[in-house]
Amino acid sequence: MRFRLRDDIPRGTTFAYRSPPRSGNEINGLGERASRRASHVFHNDGTDSLPWDALDRLFSYVSSWKAVLYIMKNIWNLRKATGPAAVVRREVADPAAMTREIKDRARALGADLVGVTELKPDHVYAGHEAPYRFVISIGVRMNREKMRNVPDDTSAGEVMRVYARIGAIASTLSEEIRMMGWPARAYGNPNSGDVLHIPIAIDCGFGELGKHGSLIYG
Repeated sequence: MRFRLRDDIPRGTTFAYRSPPRSGNEINGLGERASRRASHVFHNDGTDSLPWDALDRLFSYVSSWKAVLYIMKNIWNLRKATGPAAVVRREVADPAAMTREIKDRARALGADLVGVTELKPDHVYAGHEAPYRFVISIGVRMNREKMRNVPDDTSAGEVMRVYARIGAIASTLSEEIRMMGWPARAYGNPNSGDVLHIPIAIDCGFGELGKHGSLIYG
C-alpha cells in the first residue's frame, strides 16, 4: 500500500499516493474522438492488477463491520451466480411476453426497477467477455434517512445492504432463467469484472449519464 498523509493537501483528505497512478480519464481516453471499450481502473473483483487497487483496498480496510457483513452476505448470495442450463429449453414464441414475465419476476423478488436491453460491446470491459445477447438491469431503493449523512458508517452499511439484496435477486433470477434452459449469469456485484453497470442501466431507460460519471435517475 503506497500512500501517506501529507501536510500540503486539503484538510480532511484521508490519504495521498506517493506516486499517483494514471488517472482513469487518461486511461480511458478523455477527449479522444474514436470510440473504444472501457478499461478497468478501480473496483477489482478478480486477479487483474488495476491502477487504483490501493485505494480500493483502503476502502475495504476502513469499512464498518456492518458494511463488511453485507459484503460477505453478497459473496454468499452470488455463490449460485452461474451454472449449467437445463437440458430442455423453454422456447420463446413471444419475446415481449417473456420480457414482461422476467420483469414481473424480478419485481416479485424485490427489485424496484427492472429493464432489459441488448448487450452491446461497450457494455463489456476491454479484455473481458460476456457471451450473452440480452442483459437485465435491476435497481433497489436505498433508505433515504440512512443516506443523509454520506459518507458515514450508517450510509456505508446501507449501500452494502442494497448491494447484497441486488446480489440475491440477480442470483435467483439467473438460476430460474437457467432452469428454463437458457444460459444466464448474475453480475450482482458493483465490482463485477466483466460488465459496466451504468451504461447498461442507461440503455434500459433508468436515466441519463451525469457529468460526475454516475446515473441520474428519471
